Amino acid sequence: MSRFDAPVKPTSVNMNEIAFAPAPAGMLPRGAQLAVLEGDPAKNQNFVLRIKVPDGYRFPVHSHRVTDRLVVISGTLMFGSGDTWQPGAMKELKPGSIVFEPAGHKHYGQAKGETVFQISGTGPFDTQWANPDEDPARSSPQATARP
Repeated sequence: MSRFDAPVKPTSVNMNEIAFAPAPAGMLPRGAQLAVLEGDPAKNQNFVLRIKVPDGYRFPVHSHRVTDRLVVISGTLMFGSGDTWQPGAMKELKPGSIVFEPAGHKHYGQAKGETVFQISGTGPFDTQWANPDEDPARSSPQATARP
């Protein structure tokens, strides 16, 4: 067992059995739903998150302190990399698409249709918003930057 492995029990879950809940206040812009499938993203351990967002949902330019691995499960994620939002530079990612984002690399996205994707990595996982005015924690009275 790796020092990063979270204690888990053998588990199998069908996609329709995943219980999504609103993302914690301040973690993501309002409207995102989240399910922690494995581990605790706030701790120094492996984690798996599933995120569901509605059509048109935007992820402002941001980065993470750890490398994250994203897999599109359903819908379409328009995905871009860089310091500023550039719609023309976004790549259309369909189900099965994979993104590897190194720690500190700025990126952004927008959902086309309801979109579900999964992020995995080794925590602690948090988000640094490139534009402080777009930080959902600034507009949330009960803000927390971690699930």
